Amino acid sequence: MIEIITDSTCDIPAELAARWRVTVLPFLVVWGEKAYRDRLDLTPAQFYERLRRDPSLPTTALTGPGMFSEAYQAASDHGASAAVVITIASNLSGAAGVALQAVPDSPIPVRIHESGGTTMGMGWQVLAAARAAAAGAGLEEVLAEAERVRRRVRMFACLDTLEYAYRGGRLNRLSWMVGSALHIKGLITIDYLQGRVEVAGRAHGRRRAVDQLYELFFRDLGPGSGQHVAVLHGDAEAEGLELLERVRREQNPAELLFNTTGPILGTHTGPAALALAGYRD
Repeated sequence: MIEIITDSTCDIPAELAARWRVTVLPFLVVWGEKAYRDRLDLTPAQFYERLRRDPSLPTTALTGPGMFSEAYQAASDHGASAAVVITIASNLSGAAGVALQAVPDSPIPVRIHESGGTTMGMGWQVLAAARAAAAGAGLEEVLAEAERVRRRVRMFACLDTLEYAYRGGRLNRLSWMVGSALHIKGLITIDYLQGRVEVAGRAHGRRRAVDQLYELFFRDLGPGSGQHVAVLHGDAEAEGLELLERVRREQNPAELLFNTTGPILGTHTGPAALALAGYRD
C-alpha cells in the first residue's frame, strides 16, 4: 500500500480526502500573535470573515519537518510500504524542502512530488495518485499518475479586487491604483509546469470577469470527454453555485467538485474570488 500525504493548500473537499485515505497536513495561518492550523483551528468561513474586516494580512507557514516525520511514521504504522508526498510549488512555499528534510528518518521509502502550484490544480494530482494507490499501483505508477495530471491540469481565478494581490506583493502599486480606479477585475492562472502564478487578463465589471474566467479555462482545457473540473470560491458561495450549474449544464464533465479556497490562496486573492481548476483525460 502506498500512502498519499499532502498539505492543506490543495483545497480537496474533506469527504474526498477521507474516502481516498489522503493524509492532509495543515499549514499554519499566523495572524497577529496567534497561529491557527488551516481548516482545523480556522475554517475558510472564519478566515474570510476576518479578512474582510482586519487591516492586517496573515502570513502562512509550516510547523517544520517534525510534522512530516510523524506522518511518515504513521504511514508505516498503517502498513504502508512507501509514501508519496505531494506539495505546493517551491516558488510559493518551502513545503517540499521541509518534507525532504524528514525523509532520512522515515521507516519507509518516501518520494516527493512537487505539484507546480496550489489549490485544486494540486488537489487533482493528489486525487489521481490516491486513486492509483487504492487500485494497487506501485510507487512508480503512483508518481507517474500524479505527473500525468500535473502536465494536463489548468487553473484560472477571477479576483473581485486587486487589493490583496497588491498587499501580498503580487502586483505593483501602479497596476493596483489603475485597476482600483477603473473597477478592473483581475484574472490569474497557475502554470503547473513552471510553478508560477501569471496574469491571465483583466475585465471591466464582475459579470464580464466571470464570463472571461469561464471562457479562458475551457478554451485552455480543450473540448472533449473526460473532463475533471473543480469550482472554487472565496466566500462567494452563491456565485460559485451559479458557476457550478453553468459548468454542469454546458460542459457535463465526468467529475465536478465544489469547494471553498483556503487561507493560503485566499490571502493573495481576497474574498469573493472564483476559480476553475481541472484537467482532461
